[in-house]
Amino acid sequence: MGILIACEENKAKLPYRFKVTDTGIYTAEELFYYVYHNFLLLTDELYEEAFLMWLEKELFLPEKAEKIREAKKNYSGYDALVEAASILLSDNSYYQEEEVQEFLLRQNERKNVSPGELAVKKAESFLQHGRYFEAGMIYESLLAGDGMYAVLKEEAGRIRHNLGVCRLHTEGFKRAAKDFKAAYEMTGGEESKRQYVLCMLLGGNESTFGAEESISEAYVKGIREEIQDSLLQYGSSDEYKKLEELKEARDSGKPADFLQGVRERLESYKQEYRSENS
Repeated sequence: MGILIACEENKAKLPYRFKVTDTGIYTAEELFYYVYHNFLLLTDELYEEAFLMWLEKELFLPEKAEKIREAKKNYSGYDALVEAASILLSDNSYYQEEEVQEFLLRQNERKNVSPGELAVKKAESFLQHGRYFEAGMIYESLLAGDGMYAVLKEEAGRIRHNLGVCRLHTEGFKRAAKDFKAAYEMTGGEESKRQYVLCMLLGGNESTFGAEESISEAYVKGIREEIQDSLLQYGSSDEYKKLEELKEARDSGKPADFLQGVRERLESYKQEYRSENS
């Protein structure tokens, strides 16, 4: 990222939320960072009037809003999106000119990228933002071998592993274990192997792993011990203690303390979410 200005900037009273990721934006710095790092997840909202009005009224950037309106008259589709991003990123103290030019070159080069490669990059962006269902849908299409989403065979194992990550969040341990197992069989990757065993154990499947899977009893025992260590560490963590205090307040008939604790935890989670998605 480029040079950050030291002075205090305008903070929006009402955040703008990007449609695809539901990321809330409060400042110009957050906006420029999001555009620079998440271009594949942007839609035509960058030149929609609702966004431009927010840019004017909340971030006090009327010049940029007007430039985007003018650009909209001369560009359409992908080119319009690139031009809007260029206007936002140019002439500010957050990104240097060389960084903006590098960004524009990268976006223009994507016009020549195959649909399969572009789909992989988009799925990875979804995955990074915790949009597991959307990422999983793309990964499924890629693995199904649809004509426009054809991928190189050596990439299939990595895609299958990522699909396992998505299904772990959307469908649970049992379904994810199948994808991690398939990824391990395709690539022999250590992380896929580890995630497969973890999902099997956490899903309550204590059956013996087949010899054909090249997974020794000693390896499984090591993963079991890792799970136990993690549980012990969580049991002594501040987060666990706070949740236990909430449970005690609820069970002992102290509604005021319980509600106050819940509000504090929710505010903490919101702050963490904003920090992770800004």
